[in-house]
Parts: sequence; C-alpha cells; structure tokens
Amino acid sequence: MRNLAFLSLLIFSSLLVACNASSRSLVATTLCKHNITIHQWKTGRVVEGQPEYKVKITNPCRFDQSNVIINCFGLSSVEPLDPSLIKPIDNKCCIISRGEPIKKGEPVWFKYAWLTPQDLTFVSSRVERNL
Repeated sequence: MRNLAFLSLLIFSSLLVACNASSRSLVATTLCKHNITIHQWKTGRVVEGQPEYKVKITNPCRFDQSNVIINCFGLSSVEPLDPSLIKPIDNKCCIISRGEPIKKGEPVWFKYAWLTPQDLTFVSSRVERNL
C-alpha cells in the first residue's frame, strides 16, 4: 500500500512538472487562437487606373505572434509591395513582417492597388509568451 501511494505521488509530481513546462504555450495558444485580424478598405486613391486598398493586420492578443501567415493567393497589385511587410511564400500564402513578432497595439500596415479587394484571411501564427 505504501508503494502504491509513493507511485501515485511520483506520477502526480511528473504530471505537474510536465504541465508547468508546457503551460506557457498551451495558455498562449488558447488565449490567442485566431486572434490576428485583417481589415482593408479603399483609400480613395487610384494607381494606374486601379483603386488602392489599405490593409491593417492587428494582434489584439496580449502575447506577441510571430510567423504570421495569411492566405493572399499571390496578392496582385499594380503598385509595388514592400516585401518587409508582406511577401508571398507560395502561390497561396504570404508571410507578414518577415515572420517577426506582431505586438499588441502595433499593427502592420500596407497598401496595394487592384481592381477588386484581395481575399486576405488568417492562416496561422506562432504565439510567444511575453516575459
């Protein structure tokens, strides 16, 4: 009986240590799941005959989010895009800010000009706990 109690205590302690070690990412993922927001609107400016759109990518989460990937389907534009802000990584997805963290209250902004607004949707990110 004493061995069983010791074994139970040992298992409980191991689980407690494992939970504490992974709680950082579990808590952050739970709190920030799908929290990257993307808003876009016409600026009123016309570039080479195409309306210009301004895009704001925001992280409302208290944790920084890096390696932010969005669906951009090649992101067509008649005006140059700043690759430090948005860069296609294949024919479907783009990486934002070269994968650097997006902090709460520090949105990423960029503009593009195309006949219609592009379908920009959040795909994934890596949540980082701020220490």
